Amino acid sequence: MKSFFYKVVAVTIVLSFFFSFAVKADATYAASNEVNKTFNFVCSGEIDDDLNLPFPLPVDHLELETAIGIHMTTSSSVHPNQEVYAENTYLTVAIDLGEVIASLLGGIGGTHILGELTTFNISSQNKDLTINLADPVIDIPNTPIPADGLVETRIPYDIGINAGPYEAGEDGELSFHLGDLATTFILPTGLGNVTLDAECVLSDDDTMITSIPIETLLDRINKAKTKDQMSTLIIEEEAGLDLGDFYNLTADEQEKVIQAIISERPDNGYTSMDDVQLVIDQMINILSQIDEGPFVPKGTWIHAEGAPNANVGNVGDLYLDKLTFDVYEKTEDGWVLIGNLQSGEEKQESKAEEKDKPKDQPDKKADEKGTTVTVKEDGDPKADVVTPTTQEDKGGKGSLPVTATTAYIYIALGLSALLLGSILVVLYRRKKQLTVQT
Repeated sequence: MKSFFYKVVAVTIVLSFFFSFAVKADATYAASNEVNKTFNFVCSGEIDDDLNLPFPLPVDHLELETAIGIHMTTSSSVHPNQEVYAENTYLTVAIDLGEVIASLLGGIGGTHILGELTTFNISSQNKDLTINLADPVIDIPNTPIPADGLVETRIPYDIGINAGPYEAGEDGELSFHLGDLATTFILPTGLGNVTLDAECVLSDDDTMITSIPIETLLDRINKAKTKDQMSTLIIEEEAGLDLGDFYNLTADEQEKVIQAIISERPDNGYTSMDDVQLVIDQMINILSQIDEGPFVPKGTWIHAEGAPNANVGNVGDLYLDKLTFDVYEKTEDGWVLIGNLQSGEEKQESKAEEKDKPKDQPDKKADEKGTTVTVKEDGDPKADVVTPTTQEDKGGKGSLPVTATTAYIYIALGLSALLLGSILVVLYRRKKQLTVQT
């Protein structure tokens, strides 16, 4: 029983490892770009042979139409100035010798073809670089020649070549292009070898195999979805950002700045790194104001009526004119008006109200209970003039008016007195009945 249990556990561990590896491999593949593209070439050259024939071969020059497919795997995107490899690169070649040549070679025992690939150029554009993947030369495997003359093979036969490193530029696209090829074909026969040194030239104007977008830091900032992704981009790849004040923040404050870069990002993304810098600076400024609290001027406050005298106070002191509510600050150049505690509009309204108000018109003030009390000029409230106001009058739900509340109190007192009187009457009658019986 224990043995069976251990086997189950072992199988579970192995399967878990397998699936975790499979998921990882799939994730790596998702970030890559597998390319297969076919180009048309014409391979031409002079025929040489070491055959001991009493007559020359009927052909001394061949031009062969050849379809060459190229396979490679590249990254789906690259960063500026990043090194890049074209991995697992190989060719699939289809050479059309034709039935006549195939029959001729077959007549002298030529049933296979082999050789060497001596030039296999792949170049990059953006940062231009050409690499010959056939240095050292690549063997062309021994391949049968079918009756129809269409020879198909793969070069290299059993592996792929990791071409590179190429290097991306600052922006745009990094593209890979297939260049001309050079090869030596050898056709062994029963009488010797027939050799063709051929140059293979592209028939097509389009030489591009694939292109890879170069994602700038700004591109990746516009794609980042999580704070961890954005933090990696901002902190690890500064790219000219001014982060001096950012590094002075706490970890929690830095996280808020990173979140702001995501939340403040326009729908179409940031258009420049200056826009990103602006968000960083603004958020740092907001956080610094929260830390420091509201601005409170330092110095001694002086208050009097009228503007301050030049001889009063020291640099940094503040002065309040109690007549106008103007505020001054003492600087090296003297007293400077820095503000007013009452806006100009409020002062004009206050003066206008004071001017237009009749002298015999009493002021109206609201007491804390919501009752408006008319006040005489001597400041004493007139108890005989009361206008009840309630929360209902202000559009909300509140207590009943004062007059209604008083009425309910009087009703309650009356009912209580009536009840007490009834009890007294009942007691009096009971006592009287007891007296008569006695």
